[in-house]
Amino acid sequence: MKRIFRFLKSPPLALFIVTALAYGLLASQLGFYWDDLPMSWIRYELGQDAFTQYFSTNRPAWGIWYGFLTRFIPHEPLPWQILALFWRWLSSLAFFCVLRQLFPTQKKLALLASLLFLLYPGFNQQPVSFVYGYHFTVYTLFLFSLYAMLRTLRHPSIALTVLGLLASALNLVMGEYFFALDLIRPVLLWFALREIAAPKQRITRLISAWFPYLILFLA
Repeated sequence: MKRIFRFLKSPPLALFIVTALAYGLLASQLGFYWDDLPMSWIRYELGQDAFTQYFSTNRPAWGIWYGFLTRFIPHEPLPWQILALFWRWLSSLAFFCVLRQLFPTQKKLALLASLLFLLYPGFNQQPVSFVYGYHFTVYTLFLFSLYAMLRTLRHPSIALTVLGLLASALNLVMGEYFFALDLIRPVLLWFALREIAAPKQRITRLISAWFPYLILFLA
């Protein structure tokens, strides 16, 4: 039991180990699947111009991001599997950080919820690494933007605010998968402000914190 509690004292390490055990043991034996096959073939066989053109009318940011990654990642499954695992782990860590802002005194609860987020059995396409590595990159950006927004309620920081807005903008530009989730911001802010601001001040602080993210969303 003591070893388990020590394990839980380091959430980043705990989430990393669980990620590796749940998804990484067979990484070296996995290949390219589903949309991994045509997308990677276009980039590596036909070149960056063809890949950029492929996404020019639909999700153009994909072409830019993959164009950057494929400059130094070879056309082999293993490095893409490792990269997808990294973003899966980082997204769970970002989720943990969001929960810590919402429940400052509930570290174990936040970690258990993050483990459930990480191991949710309804999603079984982790091996589709070329595609879902991108989606979990975008997901991580979204979750980090939530963390930055909530963190600055208690600890104002211009740098963190700018990083949060940048992460939010990248999430909105890079894909549509998590677009509607942006509307959860006022709900989270209202919940987070319950212990920080008096009822009369809560709406004012909520609007001021949400407004720059709302502008990005509308834009």
